[in-house]
Amino acid sequence: YLKEEWYRFFTSVFIHFDLGHIFGNMIGLWGGGRIIEKEAGHLKMMVCYFFSAIMGSLFVCLMADSGSITVGASGGVLGVIASAFIFMRKKGQNKQQTLGILFCLVYNLYNTFKYPEISVGGHVGGIIGGLLAGLVLFGKRRENDDQSGMF
Repeated sequence: YLKEEWYRFFTSVFIHFDLGHIFGNMIGLWGGGRIIEKEAGHLKMMVCYFFSAIMGSLFVCLMADSGSITVGASGGVLGVIASAFIFMRKKGQNKQQTLGILFCLVYNLYNTFKYPEISVGGHVGGIIGGLLAGLVLFGKRRENDDQSGMF
């Protein structure tokens, strides 16, 4: 499948089932993306999104059966939110916002496993991709950051 139609690995993240699907992804991208984009810039935000989206596509291929249909930017969007969590955690500021981001990720994972029509591979792969991108891009903690406590 990937040998013949490899482009689907990338194009699937730009296709959505309906307007509600697009709207939900836009809200998530606005929420997580603006945190990264404002502080770290457009390029790092794009890297977080596209790496997460590709990881989501990879996990779909690894986890899905051959008859499944998966579309949407959710993996990339959840990856951006996961990267924003790493960014805020490493920045050491705004603990309420950091907890809010964590809640958003946990809530989305809950829904991912609750509703069978949601792509487990896309969401889990995207979150893992976002965490990895966040660790690579934002992983170095400032020397004067408080090391105590989880948040």
